[in-house]
Amino acid sequence: CGACGKAYPTEVCTECAWGDQSPLLCEKCSKEHKHKGEPADPSPCLPVVNSPRMGQCAYTGQPRARMRAEAEAAEAAAATGPGPPRIYWAALRGARMAGATGIEWTESTWNPTTGCTKVSAGCANCYADALSSRLRAMGAAKYAAGFAFAQHDSEAERPLHWRRPRRIFVNSMSDLFHEQADDAFVGRCFDTMIRAGWHTYQVLTKRPGRMADFAARFEALCGFRVPPHVWLGTSVEDARSAARIGELRRARCHVRFVSFEPLIGEIPRGTDLRGIDWAIIGGESGPRRRPVRPEWVDSLIGACRRHGTAVFFKQWGGPRPHSGGRLVHGKEYSEYPRVPEAPPAERRAMEAYAAAGAGRPAAGRGTPKV
Repeated sequence: CGACGKAYPTEVCTECAWGDQSPLLCEKCSKEHKHKGEPADPSPCLPVVNSPRMGQCAYTGQPRARMRAEAEAAEAAAATGPGPPRIYWAALRGARMAGATGIEWTESTWNPTTGCTKVSAGCANCYADALSSRLRAMGAAKYAAGFAFAQHDSEAERPLHWRRPRRIFVNSMSDLFHEQADDAFVGRCFDTMIRAGWHTYQVLTKRPGRMADFAARFEALCGFRVPPHVWLGTSVEDARSAARIGELRRARCHVRFVSFEPLIGEIPRGTDLRGIDWAIIGGESGPRRRPVRPEWVDSLIGACRRHGTAVFFKQWGGPRPHSGGRLVHGKEYSEYPRVPEAPPAERRAMEAYAAAGAGRPAAGRGTPKV
């Protein structure tokens, strides 16, 4: 139990875990628990993953069929945020926008792949791992493999159906440049990003070396760099992962960004941020969080200012993502990168590519050029 520390019964409903990354509570504590920031009557409520009676809610006895319908609604919405329960609320509230999310620096999420492999210390408390297990237990078909890596052909062109322009975080539940990702599938996703060029895409990976190699092949095949509306980024959580910045810098694109989240260690002073247009900074949240130190944040913001890098400070972290707020010395940092225009020759090549792809059938068309 996240409140009293005792082993909780296996048939406790997650009604007590509706806040961002709230711990599960035992039956006694959950009945005494007061919800903060969320409606007090989640309906339908869901059973915990390891419940022996998954056919009904342990509190209300609500049948599994309705819970499965809600799971499918959550999958269709593809909504996720910094903590696992946020996806459930997006579905229950009826998200007004496909792919709606609570992540502060974006507007929607798109997950053509799911699952991942943990590669560094920043992955230890991965919210996507926990959420994938919950969605699998809820019967969401997209997460049948849990957190094992999987590609989803049905998701590869989803942004083409979102007509209102928006910022899209690509793969909040996975890594498009995972070792098991097929180059052809990655290319198909980039094909979608070019054709649906009215959106802005934020592609984040912990494997920037593969991303840079792909970007080089992209330019050789298409005749233009990864376009300005497709931002390429990597995650850096401490000094051990700082080398990813140099690998990202190799990527042939117009906008590069680094997510220093969760920031669990000091980034070396003097780290070279040349060519990095945007930095997201944030502390870790959840019951097993590793606290961020103010001097680490100050040092990073100072480095960004020296290199002309825009800063978005997302959170201090805590038991919940918003526990510590977003202010740094009384100031909120919500900056975005300055997006340049592509040179005329590249712009013409990109427009020709997008126009040629507009008439292709959505399925069964074979591998696109990219």
